[in-house]
Amino acid sequence: MTLKRLNEVMRNPKLYAQTKAIYSYLYVRADHKTNLAYPPKKQMLEEIRLTEPLFMQGIAVLENQGYIKTGTAEGTNKETKETYTYTTYQLLD
Repeated sequence: MTLKRLNEVMRNPKLYAQTKAIYSYLYVRADHKTNLAYPPKKQMLEEIRLTEPLFMQGIAVLENQGYIKTGTAEGTNKETKETYTYTTYQLLD
């Protein structure tokens, strides 16, 4: 995940503005050592101000273009000790 890759995404004329906004959001939220971002989808929808269908379409485009790879991981609630699953977004170079 490099600034060069961010520039490539932002200058890609085939991508819609909402898709570029999603990538930029993930870029800013990513751990730059692991290239992983894992913000909650609800939070992204609110902060980027997108509908869920537009968000899902943008994620699919970013995956198909080889810019990101989605996955899942498990966490443990510190208070209840229950496990939960969350979505991860790996930014690819």
